[in-house]
Amino acid sequence: MNFYQAQDQALKQSRILLLLFSVAVLVLIVITNFAVALFALYSNPEFSLNARPAPAFSLSNFFEWFRYLASALGWQKALWTTCLVSGLIFIAMAFKWINLRKGGRVVAEALGGSLVQPNTRDPQEKRLLNIVEEIALASGTPVPPVYVLKSELGMNAFAAGLTQEDVVVAVTQGSLNSFNREQLQGVIAHEFSHILNGDMRLNMKLIAVLHGILMIAESGRFFMRIGSARRHSRNSDKNNGMIYLYFLGLCLLVIGFTGQILGALIKAAVSRQREFLADASAVKFTRNPEGVAQALSIIGGAPLHSSIQHHSAHELSHLFFSDATGFLNGNRWFHPSKWSLFATHPPLKERIKRIQPGWSGQFLTPENNIDQVAGFSQPDPAYPAFAEIQAKQEANQSKAAFLDNAIDFVPASLTDNSIQQALRSRVIGETSLNAAAETNSSSALSENGPVSDADISALMQMVHQPYDASLFMLTLVLSHDEPFQQKQHALIAAYYPEDGDKRIRGMQSIQEKLGHLDARQKLDLIEMALPSLKLMSLKQYKRQLAVLIKLIQVDGQVQIFDWLLVQLIKQNLDGHFSLSRPLAPRYKTLDSLARHYEIVLSRVVHYGFEDQDAEDIDAQDKMLAFLRACDVAGIKGLKLLDVSRCEGKLFSQAVHALGLAVPLLKPRLLKGCLAAVQFDGQITDQERYVITA
Repeated sequence: MNFYQAQDQALKQSRILLLLFSVAVLVLIVITNFAVALFALYSNPEFSLNARPAPAFSLSNFFEWFRYLASALGWQKALWTTCLVSGLIFIAMAFKWINLRKGGRVVAEALGGSLVQPNTRDPQEKRLLNIVEEIALASGTPVPPVYVLKSELGMNAFAAGLTQEDVVVAVTQGSLNSFNREQLQGVIAHEFSHILNGDMRLNMKLIAVLHGILMIAESGRFFMRIGSARRHSRNSDKNNGMIYLYFLGLCLLVIGFTGQILGALIKAAVSRQREFLADASAVKFTRNPEGVAQALSIIGGAPLHSSIQHHSAHELSHLFFSDATGFLNGNRWFHPSKWSLFATHPPLKERIKRIQPGWSGQFLTPENNIDQVAGFSQPDPAYPAFAEIQAKQEANQSKAAFLDNAIDFVPASLTDNSIQQALRSRVIGETSLNAAAETNSSSALSENGPVSDADISALMQMVHQPYDASLFMLTLVLSHDEPFQQKQHALIAAYYPEDGDKRIRGMQSIQEKLGHLDARQKLDLIEMALPSLKLMSLKQYKRQLAVLIKLIQVDGQVQIFDWLLVQLIKQNLDGHFSLSRPLAPRYKTLDSLARHYEIVLSRVVHYGFEDQDAEDIDAQDKMLAFLRACDVAGIKGLKLLDVSRCEGKLFSQAVHALGLAVPLLKPRLLKGCLAAVQFDGQITDQERYVITA
């Protein structure tokens, strides 16, 4: 699964969305003008037609009747109507988009979601956090905040946000109650697939677009409520006005229903095929088709299915794992989402069949789904067994192939001796089919030396506490040189006069535990700590960032790890605190990025040789590594720059520019850097940091 290609397709679908939106607005303008013309023609024809009688409508005189209709409307009424309709739509859309720019948490909170605290002790929530962390670390994405819709007993989930830095993942209480670990992991992997496929930002745009289109219907309901509430007034003139207002609302509601139909068509056109892609991506993430397929089957066999009872469910239905409105009862039977033509999600049976061709066709039930799993599917001779395919892939997978797959976010790291394996063993009261394989994995975490289970457990507990996570980040940049460390301690005491000594003692304790961790483990812990830092206030965050930068500057040198740490924090938290906004891709060709890539690639090559003594470094080897990387990336004419020309601010600006490349260019750029890293057959900590950057 090429996620970069999927992201490029999502960008193209954004253009299709704009086209469909324009068509929908045009249709609504035409219908509204038609309604105004009818009202003008028949309410007061003498005034509208200068005392000429209005002709009766019939097929034989249709064109004559239409000419009278256009004359009754006139260009002034048409212009005013067009401006009012388009203005109402665009203003509503603009206000909605401004609100959505705050990130996915706006959507989750609007649906009644409650933020799961990183240090929660609830077994179900702790299991959910562990699964989200596993998938996030394996996919190379930041660990997002997690919300639970506690009042929703239907089984569903969604991911919302504009970027990977402001995304949130939300699940219903029904999902936590009904899914086992394997099934819940499949659902979460599906949502992460939407994040990596680029669907997330597209879905947020769709919310704003649909809100604008549906605003006419909402205005109609508003006028009808006012007219209905006040038309029984004793004042006859006022009563007549309320009646007119009521019928105005009724007309707007009828026109708005057309908008609902158009909106449902847009959602179906944009969303439905993306669900198949996300299902397939989730299977690739978890290496287990059973999880997603069983979750879909349980939804089909449950009384509430995947229904969401919140009044905004119909507007946000395209976000969810499964149809949030298709099973609703009551007075929404007429809603377009009830009809298969307008459905935002494919039928459950079709989705399950695509994942599990040998599915028995019988839905599971939430009460005893674990007992039914054994007979869930039967082998189909027309399809190779998934286990056989996976075994062949793993047998042929070399270290180079693993790095290649890492570019496409294949979570092979779920089976490595890495820190995310230890996540599973700390779940309280959790039962899993893989529980035996999930314990006692932390003893092999370090490549540099033994790391005790107690230290690993303590660090993992710390990064889930906002206060301790803050200390952890500061500890990562503490110097091991005594004079510099004393200056850093003095800075901490100055910035935190209320509890400076307590913080220093806490940081010293953390520093002792960090001694044997390698680069990969530190990066994983940083990713796990970021959600905890999002619980700080804006004032606390600004002070944290200022202290971190001051601590780095004490020794007058900025190492690659120090720079990377600041960039990770700013990238993931600035948007959350509304200090920055996401930028659209700017560079569409490799030639436009050549100068920036030359800087980054030169620095990568130099880092690859920094573990050697200066007299042992062969300049020809450096050049060969650089040229090999250029060939892999497909860029010609680049030169290996001196270290002085590719570090510091120049390197930082070049990395930022590469981040603004369109999705399809990024795999080539990353593969080129990885080719340089692989040249000597080993990956140093510095190389891992720069590739992460």
